[in-house]
Amino acid sequence: MTAEYGRVIKDSMVLKPPAWYKSLCVCEITFQAPLIFLCTYAFVLGGRRWIRIPAIIYGTHVATTLIPILAHIGYHDFTGETPQGPETLDDRLKVAGIYLPWFVWPALLVWRMCVSPFYSGQASATNKRKAH
Repeated sequence: MTAEYGRVIKDSMVLKPPAWYKSLCVCEITFQAPLIFLCTYAFVLGGRRWIRIPAIIYGTHVATTLIPILAHIGYHDFTGETPQGPETLDDRLKVAGIYLPWFVWPALLVWRMCVSPFYSGQASATNKRKAH
C-alpha cells in the first residue's frame, strides 16, 4: 500500500526516506503521537483548560516539521532519482497538497489555543468580574 502510494503520487520520501525525514518520523512517534492522544482525551471530555499548553506545543511542533518537508518537495532536484520524485509543478503540488493539512490543522489548533478566551483563561476572569 505504501509503495503503491509512493509510486503513484511520486512521494519519494515515503519510498526512500532521507535521514532527516526519518528523524522527523521518530519525533512523530515519540513526541507527537502521545500528545495527540492527550489532546484528544482533553477535547472529548471537554472543559479541560490544562490542555492549552500541550496543544500549543503539539501544534507548533507538527507545523514546524512540515516546513522542511514542503521545502524539500518544492525545491529539491528529483531529476534522475530512483525512486522517482515529483519533477513537474503539478507533481510537486500534488505531493505538497497531501502534506499541507499536517501544517494547516496544527497551525489552526495553535491559533485557537492562543486566541480562545476559554483556553487562555480570559473567559473565567470575565465571568468572575460579571459575578461581582
